[in-house]
Amino acid sequence: MGATLQVKPRGGALYLRPIFGSALVWTGIVIVLSGLLFMLQSFGIVGPESSFMVENPDWFGYGALTVLVGSVTAIVGRTLQQ
Repeated sequence: MGATLQVKPRGGALYLRPIFGSALVWTGIVIVLSGLLFMLQSFGIVGPESSFMVENPDWFGYGALTVLVGSVTAIVGRTLQQ
């Protein structure tokens, strides 16, 4: 048998905030990790021998922005969980 989704009724509407919040937290974590990978590739620490991202300082900025966006996403998700 399959698992069923349990939701709490609240004011006649389905209460899905904790589920949506968890999804945002995990999405934010993946985005942060991607940004960290971009930053490491910009220094040539990880990645292939030749790539447009390796040792390209622009990608450090893109990675930092990506980490910021992921952090905000995770914080919003955590706020929705509470």
